[in-house]
Amino acid sequence: MGEFANLSRDLIPVFTQIEEIKDRYGITSLSLESFHTIDQFYGSHGGKNDFLGYRQRDRTGNLEMPFIHKK
Repeated sequence: MGEFANLSRDLIPVFTQIEEIKDRYGITSLSLESFHTIDQFYGSHGGKNDFLGYRQRDRTGNLEMPFIHKK
């Protein structure tokens, strides 16, 4: 298997969990971005009540840092 096939297989449970979170909060769209030291997510409830969460991790890569509500 190539990298894409392996990555696709590994991401299936991630998207399953995202769908469960969307259902729990009534979210219709949710996007995630992960860069070297920045993570953010944004979404909405049917085009209303948009939100954006953001965090900038230090160089240690601490994943326990909380998100800041930006919008």
